[in-house]
Amino acid sequence: MSRLLGLVQSALLLAFAATALLDRSPNLFSDPFLTVVGQIVALAGVVLIFVAINTMGKAVQVDAAPKEGAGLVTRGVYARLRHPIYTGIAVVIFGFVLRGITRAGLIVGVVALVYLWFKSRYEEKLLAARYPEYEAYRKSTLF
Repeated sequence: MSRLLGLVQSALLLAFAATALLDRSPNLFSDPFLTVVGQIVALAGVVLIFVAINTMGKAVQVDAAPKEGAGLVTRGVYARLRHPIYTGIAVVIFGFVLRGITRAGLIVGVVALVYLWFKSRYEEKLLAARYPEYEAYRKSTLF
């Protein structure tokens, strides 16, 4: 199940990237100022993703289950956010929406965000089962 959830996540994010970057349909709106703001927001999301991956180190994986032999990461950006990679993905998607997006891109982006929310809930159950300290960590952090 964990592997399947990771594969679905990868497929959804690939579908979003494809629609956001390759779909030549008309954008739902176009505003030069929002285009620049959206690019900055998306870049901030990418930076957050890279910082989170770097902080997690060898414990990072796409599967929902915690990686075997890895401890609970609570330092760096994880000291404030339980899911900084998902948060970064959400920020990137929001940035692409701001810069102008097609109907298909918006739909795939929303589906990806809803999926990540449900996947994060499942991951939290797995983390709580593996790490006794997870509940205290969960209460001390944001999403």
